[in-house]
Amino acid sequence: VIASTITTNSARVTWTPVGTETDWEVVCSANPVNDPSTLTAEMVQNTPSLDLTNLTPNTLYYVYVRANCGSSYSPWMMCQFRTGCAALDVLPYSEDFESYTTGSSSNHILPNCWDYINSGTSSVGCPTINSGSTYAHGKCLYFYSYSTSTYADQIAILPEINTTALPMNTLRLAFNARRYNTTTSYVNYLEIGVIENSTFVPIDTITFTSTTISRHHVDFDNYTGTSNRMAIRAPKP
Repeated sequence: VIASTITTNSARVTWTPVGTETDWEVVCSANPVNDPSTLTAEMVQNTPSLDLTNLTPNTLYYVYVRANCGSSYSPWMMCQFRTGCAALDVLPYSEDFESYTTGSSSNHILPNCWDYINSGTSSVGCPTINSGSTYAHGKCLYFYSYSTSTYADQIAILPEINTTALPMNTLRLAFNARRYNTTTSYVNYLEIGVIENSTFVPIDTITFTSTTISRHHVDFDNYTGTSNRMAIRAPKP
């Protein structure tokens, strides 16, 4: 079973018959199930495909398919897919990173609908979700930018915003953050900005003088561009 043509609210599932069967049952669920026959199935005849509609954006779906062989059924086949991300059009939006597993300096783990830019060859997994007792709570967004030449700017890109409903110059980004280390080899500031044509455009700079968690915010009221993605950059020192 394969899912394709995935959008924010639809997808097509196809499968390959293993015999001469022409009738199938298809179950689609936002939760995995041990016995799909306990859910309502959609009947499909002749063509081994089905277009799923009215799905919810950014949602993991499980699709189960079995053949109706007349006097019996084949075993269930399954695939899973996640629908695309819809632009944010309702505030507030918040992210505490707690529902995600942690990554590492070599393995990106970011919230769904976030993106990143990092062209370095060291700490290629940053920015990523990390955890530790020194953070504001269990998990955080972690940057590790160092002064050696193998590092590059690390940029976390927030989800797309519906700027028709939420104009960028009416928005504020607020966050808790701290400096990783007070030595000069580590970056001691973050740049807050937007992504325009795949390029980071800075709006403001937040400087950190200690390793203590502190609260910050950046208003975008002077922004006049057309971007719909906020971003946070840890520049290479």
